[in-house]
Amino acid sequence: MHAIEDANKSPASNIATRQAAPASTDAKELTERFAKVEAYYVAKGDAADAVELAQKSRGLTAQTLQSLSAKDFDAATNSATALSRTCKTCHNFYKKS
Repeated sequence: MHAIEDANKSPASNIATRQAAPASTDAKELTERFAKVEAYYVAKGDAADAVELAQKSRGLTAQTLQSLSAKDFDAATNSATALSRTCKTCHNFYKKS
């Protein structure tokens, strides 16, 4: 999950500099990683909030990809910002110090 944290910084940077292709690659990678996080918490059990947050994160990365495809960098920024907030929410509950 540390890899997700690091990978989440890259799309925001690429979106800010209006680099759609690298930002899309980053978002696709995050989508795959959030699917793994979701599967982890489903298997773990008793972590419905984490499953929901992973699903929300996948949805936000999909929105980011859609916005990048349309070259709508403002919408991509909004999705990426919401994704960062969602990550922080999950980390507040589940990240080991």
